[in-house]
Amino acid sequence: MIDTVIRRAVNAVGIDRHKYSKMEWRWSYDVDNYYPVDPIPRWGHGKPPHRQISEILNSRRSNILALVRRFSQCIEILASVPQGYPNSNSPFWKNGWLENFDAAALVGMLVCNAPSRYFEIGSGNSTKFARYARLASGNRFSPTSALERTIW
Repeated sequence: MIDTVIRRAVNAVGIDRHKYSKMEWRWSYDVDNYYPVDPIPRWGHGKPPHRQISEILNSRRSNILALVRRFSQCIEILASVPQGYPNSNSPFWKNGWLENFDAAALVGMLVCNAPSRYFEIGSGNSTKFARYARLASGNRFSPTSALERTIW
């Protein structure tokens, strides 16, 4: 009874009252704490490759190689992108979202194809890399963003 009266009184002034727990409080963003994962590769890594994917890649190998060679035209632009965080408007390789070949492919497509219009869905690292490609290459494609706020 007294507990209920005290709880209602402190709630009335905007305070939540909880029992003190003797267990250690723990919070984690690591998925392993919620759902244990034991990733085992199904293909490759000592096992046969995925047949259909291998067939598709092998049938297009010359096109893929030509595309990668075209991207090599952007080597100076790609080399000028910093590894770590320079500032909030600049791209960098170790950003945790759009790294390595994904970012290089985006820059390569924009520089090599020089589109007249570029429609941007994201508002983070892809936008930064696209803007960087636009400024570094001198290609003046017209950007359109799915979001109102952009850094163009």
